[in-house]
Amino acid sequence: MAELLEAVAIDREKLSRMSAVVTGSNGKGSTAAFCASIGRASGLRTGLFTSPHLFRVNERFQIDGVPIANHDLIRLKLQIETAIGEISRRRGERFGSFEAMFALACPYFQQNDCDFAVFEAGIGGRYDPVRLVGAHVTCVTSIDTEHVELLGNTLELIAFDKSDACAAGGTIVYGENCRNLKPHLLEYNRTRGVTALFVRDQIGIDGESATPSAQQFDFAFATRSPSSMSATPPTASNNRSRACKAFMAGKAGFSSSAFPPTRKSAKSSVRWRRPSTPSSAPRRTTRV
Repeated sequence: MAELLEAVAIDREKLSRMSAVVTGSNGKGSTAAFCASIGRASGLRTGLFTSPHLFRVNERFQIDGVPIANHDLIRLKLQIETAIGEISRRRGERFGSFEAMFALACPYFQQNDCDFAVFEAGIGGRYDPVRLVGAHVTCVTSIDTEHVELLGNTLELIAFDKSDACAAGGTIVYGENCRNLKPHLLEYNRTRGVTALFVRDQIGIDGESATPSAQQFDFAFATRSPSSMSATPPTASNNRSRACKAFMAGKAGFSSSAFPPTRKSAKSSVRWRRPSTPSSAPRRTTRV
């Protein structure tokens, strides 16, 4: 994979500086959408690589909320296919579809001068292509038993695998259900100089309320004054945690000049859709 990124002329040092990676068992897509919206609300040209798509593959590659145009998708697809073909002939290496799509996202964001990019992981973190981003800011949304043949047969091993998407010396924001694994994660991350921030520990949540039309809560680093965020509708019970993780991922890892106070307005611009039945059915929209 590293050779593939080199073949399409990716500046990996710049990619590392400008990117955040979202991993986890559940909630990756919506957390990545929150994070990208925060970037846009801060005035940053923001790329988002996410999966799966709902209607068209173009949705996986977005800049400022707009999916990639067909002509750009076709052009970059041919570029990636050519590079893969050359590497495969020379080294006998084979690439999966997710790896190819990740490789396509990187030049798309680079060629369009994105200031900030959010990458949603596929499976795990240690061997997932998004690890090559080298992000110093990552998020582990949640940990559950999944893909045990690849990630390990305990929650601890699965959490370690997903944590490895973060570069050494970086910061990981962990969701609420990771708190039971905190001693193990602190020790694991210590060897790589990674800072761990846990929702409801280092990241406090207070002032929670819910009405038929909205949720609202305050959140802050343990040593800082609180900020507010709201979410609608309240039936999206995990919005509170996802919004907090996304906001703190940006705040924890990037300078205040990169994310000015206007980032709070992102709460009004996120729309995350998942069809409950086949794609021809009406879509349910969660707004934050």
